[in-house]
Amino acid sequence: HQTFVLVCEFFPALGEDNGCGDDFMDWREAHEIINAYVLAFARRHLWNDTSVEGLLDGSDSLSADITLEHK
Repeated sequence: HQTFVLVCEFFPALGEDNGCGDDFMDWREAHEIINAYVLAFARRHLWNDTSVEGLLDGSDSLSADITLEHK
């Protein structure tokens, strides 16, 4: 949970066992992936850019550590 915010960088003890630590993805990598998905979503829905469909439907992946779920 804390991976999405900068708690891991500034207050790692607050996110221990909840997004920060050796058992979790590095927050820097997580932020790059989050940014890529957000940008892909915006490109698809604002500009009708279909080149990002693979990322949004899960057929393309940015990391083996990511499981994409959608409804």
